[in-house]
Amino acid sequence: MVSNAEQQVSSSLRAALAGLPQGASIGDSESFQAALVGLERFITECLGEIDADCDSLDGVVPLLARKLKEGEAEILGVGILIADQTYSPLHLRLRVSPYADEISWFECRLGEKRVVRPPYGSREAKRLMKRLYSLDWKVDEVDWIYRVTFGARRP
Repeated sequence: MVSNAEQQVSSSLRAALAGLPQGASIGDSESFQAALVGLERFITECLGEIDADCDSLDGVVPLLARKLKEGEAEILGVGILIADQTYSPLHLRLRVSPYADEISWFECRLGEKRVVRPPYGSREAKRLMKRLYSLDWKVDEVDWIYRVTFGARRP
């Protein structure tokens, strides 16, 4: 069964990607903002299935976002953890179904091992975001804590 959060992410992201060429940056739009709000809940749901103690998200802040292919997006940024309002590195790749308001493929990485999560608005948070941005999509350079994937990615 598809959750409300998954429906929101799927329909909003589909609208945000419409008309963008492959590889294009996803700009700030009402549709993209709605997708990010849905991702807060959807990521929490997915990570909760593998670790009941995983903190909920209070925000998803994209530093880089792009359209991979039709219906596919990639986001690199930070998640704001609800319990203590700290930043945690976040990387997402997902594909929305062209036929229904659901996500057909999803990969999420959250948190970095041996790194203290910086508080919201701190200098350390700004340094983290600058470092993530400078990765320029080389996300395998991060030693991720959580990784959850579902669905089959098609070439």
